[in-house]
Amino acid sequence: MSLAVTGRLDFVDEKNKESNTVIRIPTGFALSDMNLFLQTAAQALADISGCQVTGASVTIGLTLPGGLRTVASIASDIARKAFLQYRTVVSGFFNKMQIPTLKETLTVGSSDDIDQADPAVAALLSAHVNGIPVTGPATVSFGNDRIMLNDAISIAVEHHMKKK
Repeated sequence: MSLAVTGRLDFVDEKNKESNTVIRIPTGFALSDMNLFLQTAAQALADISGCQVTGASVTIGLTLPGGLRTVASIASDIARKAFLQYRTVVSGFFNKMQIPTLKETLTVGSSDDIDQADPAVAALLSAHVNGIPVTGPATVSFGNDRIMLNDAISIAVEHHMKKK
């Protein structure tokens, strides 16, 4: 069996410092079995660490098309992020997304505003609001952990972060 599924357990100590550990899970198990495995592993790790387990997640590795794995452009910089905020279908709530880098040509003039009229930006914003069609009649929509779907873009700006 290949080890394509990753389980992650998040911990916090008494000083409120956070850490995590990754456990590889063999493929071929039902999600409910992976959940039970991670819950049991989390308890065993909590018992020996003294930390509080604050979260768990399962990540499934995917094969990316070759075009996505090209060399990064010379101007890319992960300290320069695109920040998108959407109003949700539930009034008063927002969903946020940060994209690790942003092409400098996608801002308006010398401002930090992202050019929403640019075709690539417009396509992403549309996908966030309208979803992405998948096999069959379904459309997968962007949302948050409470399943509040995006309704309209409210902020699209470039943020400059500190480099580590």
